[in-house]
Amino acid sequence: MENLLEATSYLIGATILILCKALFDFVVRQIKKRDVGGIFHKSMKEAVLINQELASLRDKYDFNRTSLIDYHNGVQSFQGISFKNASMRNEMTDINTKPIIKDFQNIPCSILATMLIDLENSPEGYSITTDDMENETAITYRMYGIKKAYNFKVGKNLTDGIVSLLLNEDNVNLTPEDIKDIKGYIQRIRLIRGKK
Repeated sequence: MENLLEATSYLIGATILILCKALFDFVVRQIKKRDVGGIFHKSMKEAVLINQELASLRDKYDFNRTSLIDYHNGVQSFQGISFKNASMRNEMTDINTKPIIKDFQNIPCSILATMLIDLENSPEGYSITTDDMENETAITYRMYGIKKAYNFKVGKNLTDGIVSLLLNEDNVNLTPEDIKDIKGYIQRIRLIRGKK
């Protein structure tokens, strides 16, 4: 009788453990489903707000293309580790400029190396590239018909991404006041992305 009672206790205990595990797994799946939907919704809302900032920048200063570019390892973004690729996350173009966002995914950073080094070393937080320069960045820009580019860091370093303001004609020269105003737009983009 004692063996039967002991066996029954083990059986009840095992059943409870199995049921608890199944319940735990069910709860975890439900939470993950909600989180994925919430993350997607938040991401799309951020994209809309960033696109609005980029469109405002484009229109205010007569840029042909404004974009947000992130640097990553080809799979997901990361902080503090050497990045290998660049991808355009957001792009706003004027009516006469063909979007290139689909073409500008997982681009090797080596084709933008000079601009990235100049930008990283810039105490002002931005750099200018023109199509008459002789480096890999200018050559890449010429392929897309870009005459002049202003590139701004989104944060303290390039792992936070950059905002590129591109011109098909060299017809915009920014003043120090313009640069300050543009940095305000970029700060708003940084805040939208949840960066401090």
